[in-house]
Amino acid sequence: MADADPQRITLPADFPVEWNSPEDADRFWTRDRMHQPFPVPVLAGDFMERTTGAGMNKAHEYYGRPIRMERRRFNCYTFATVRMVVPPADMPAASRQGEQNTLNATPEIWERWETEWLPEVKGLLDWWDRFNLPGASVPSLRSHLAESFETSVRCWIIHFTLAPIITGPSSMFRDLYTDLFGEDRGLESHGLTLTEDNKSLETDRELWVLSQYLRGLDNGDRLIESGSDDDLRTALGERLDRYLAIYGHRSGDASGLAGLTWFEDPSPVLATVRAYAKADDPDPGIDHGHRLAERDRLIDAARDRLSGYPESVTKQFDRALLLAQQGTRMQEDHAFWIDQQTNARTHYVAMEAGRRLASAGVIPTPADVNHLGLEEVLEALDRLAADESFDLTALVEERAADLAYWTQIDAPAEIGMRPAGGRPDTAS
Repeated sequence: MADADPQRITLPADFPVEWNSPEDADRFWTRDRMHQPFPVPVLAGDFMERTTGAGMNKAHEYYGRPIRMERRRFNCYTFATVRMVVPPADMPAASRQGEQNTLNATPEIWERWETEWLPEVKGLLDWWDRFNLPGASVPSLRSHLAESFETSVRCWIIHFTLAPIITGPSSMFRDLYTDLFGEDRGLESHGLTLTEDNKSLETDRELWVLSQYLRGLDNGDRLIESGSDDDLRTALGERLDRYLAIYGHRSGDASGLAGLTWFEDPSPVLATVRAYAKADDPDPGIDHGHRLAERDRLIDAARDRLSGYPESVTKQFDRALLLAQQGTRMQEDHAFWIDQQTNARTHYVAMEAGRRLASAGVIPTPADVNHLGLEEVLEALDRLAADESFDLTALVEERAADLAYWTQIDAPAEIGMRPAGGRPDTAS
């Protein structure tokens, strides 16, 4: 039975929270395990608060959903809270309308991605790439960093506006599939939603191509078994450079901003190339072709079973399948273009700011820029442009130590005040 009154959440002894205001203490906060599951430095927290926070809220507004989200960093962990934008009595009706608006818009999302949003994202990436980072003046770099954050917000608005095609159609197709053919065939439905290609498959195929080039070299066996990364980079040469220029703007770092990309540090790429070369795996394109053939067989079998149904059911099946396939591809493609490519560009600008500040002796190393908030970095660049002498070493060392400390502590899933009626579904 749900609690009738709001309940103060008891915090673990090793996770005290300093609230910015009494209002924050009385709100329900959930740890963000999806976007930032680990402790993050200050700049990454600022970045994701501005980008995912603004992006999600613009999408809620666009679809008429009666909620808004706020993100906040507590003890280096990211938490989110949801607030209603209509009176409680109006929430059920407003929520239903928001859900209906989202469903109505979903069939148009793929076309809008291809004709509007993807060209826009590519144009923004070109804008970033045209900017001469090492040659920019400090004032120009300062302006470009501020604008990069704002441009990233736009990219994440697109991200969350297209999200319904990722989260909805697959489960709806599974529900329809089981309604038509039985619950025991539920898992089979996923095989029908496989797509012809996506950016993740493309990225992996090109890694395999690099591995086969390495295997064909006269000294390939030695490089694969015992060669250093430097030797491997030299051997792969321009082929590796081309790969990194296209696919290397991504990071395995969970902060979304602080970690080095493959373009900056290709060691993850080299490790994968070496592993593929050792394993003697077949062309992944051939394997995917076999999976596509199985997909087509499943689709044909499903349509055979539908032969006795009314035409309206067949059309409903085809529409649901197409949307699910689009969603499967969008899951990979949007992550490549937005989560990876656009985040990386903002990271490069922030790192250039770090190099300028480190060269001036303001911070110890370029990476220490991550321990400053965006406004602090912009102010530091202003002071640098004014030829001031100042030192932020003590501040970044304190924050680096703070991050290291909280990395050893596992944050709770919830903090603050659990609302009357228990944990709301919208808080996840």
